[in-house]
Amino acid sequence: MTKNVFTSPLVLIPKVTMQSWMLILVPHFLILLFVIITPVELYIVKVLLSLVVILSLYYFLRLYIFKNLDKSIESLSKDSMGNWYIQDVRNQQHSVQLLPSSFVSKFLIILNYAGINKKKFSVLLTRDSLEEDEFRRLKIRLK
Repeated sequence: MTKNVFTSPLVLIPKVTMQSWMLILVPHFLILLFVIITPVELYIVKVLLSLVVILSLYYFLRLYIFKNLDKSIESLSKDSMGNWYIQDVRNQQHSVQLLPSSFVSKFLIILNYAGINKKKFSVLLTRDSLEEDEFRRLKIRLK
């Protein structure tokens, strides 16, 4: 008897890839460019807005690329009962609930989770951060 691959337990360990980098870098650099070329008489406004963009870039790089924040996720899994679990960078496992604000598209999956203590977690999965079959199975399970 064969197992149904869409109901069997699922364990995902996302990789950091070039698409992951581009997903973080490109929007930040475009916004920074827009701030720089926007004609504003008060240069302090440009400086402050640029600082906000740079700090945002720093935070998202640490969260999703370098994975050195407490909320960074190393792996996620779904058992055969439909329960979700995530493992953070400190190797602590959290039982979490998938939030309806999660997003699924052909090239990108954004999973938003809430832990028991209301702590929020988020995972960015680009098409190349998982094996092709894993990405496809996850998309089907989330629909």
